[in-house]
Amino acid sequence: MTGELVPFPFAVPGMTATEARAAVDRYLAAPADERDTRIGEYQLANPETLLALCHRLDADLESRPNEVHAAAAAAY
Repeated sequence: MTGELVPFPFAVPGMTATEARAAVDRYLAAPADERDTRIGEYQLANPETLLALCHRLDADLESRPNEVHAAAAAAY
């Protein structure tokens, strides 16, 4: 099976996985009512950050389902 590499629909600045995890940590550490107003700070438009957020939310789902739901809803 062959595949086609499809570029992300818009240019994003480079970000390492470590920087993405740090952005996710800042996002999740912020009070829930501030996440929407400061969404640009967390670089959630970056695919690396979205991947890190998905991994983190998946890891936390069983232990903190209400917090994961709130964080995922705000990020969406």
